[in-house]
Amino acid sequence: MFSWLKRIFSGSEISDTTNEATRKETIASSSTHSPSLHTQHAFLNDKEKLERYGQSRSHKKDDARWVLPGEKVTAHGLEIADGMVYVGNFLTAAPNGGWNADTPAPCLIRPSLKVASGVPQTNLDLGYWPSYTDITPNQRLTYLLWLASGKSDTSYPMGYPFLYFYGLDAEISQKGCTSG
Repeated sequence: MFSWLKRIFSGSEISDTTNEATRKETIASSSTHSPSLHTQHAFLNDKEKLERYGQSRSHKKDDARWVLPGEKVTAHGLEIADGMVYVGNFLTAAPNGGWNADTPAPCLIRPSLKVASGVPQTNLDLGYWPSYTDITPNQRLTYLLWLASGKSDTSYPMGYPFLYFYGLDAEISQKGCTSG
């Protein structure tokens, strides 16, 4: 079933099954199109980022704070009694730098983002690799209610616990794990 994996790890070569005409057509078509605005700005420097987006990594500060276990925090009127979450405007997804250093950490509860009101829809799946920044206002409401209820309701889709686990992982990664 996974014979191609075995070949990759065994060092034997894998034959190219791509049709020669298809390969030539793909190469020709990719070079005939003029470069788009998107590809021209794939690697923006800090000056270009400032001009285009109004900020760059050098101007973003990790202002988020880790809410200690047992410490209460209120987000959009919902009290999270047992802490263990990040709250703030920015926490980098890449603490050691890298391509996503300007991206907020998926676990970060950002008070500046809109949260729906009313009854949460607990059947809304978050998809693969959820991020608090990228989910909908209703999903944010559902997540905050799940946190405020003590995180024990197993009827919520798995994406909600994963957002929470991302925060635990970020805290352990940044501070290290100590026995105690």
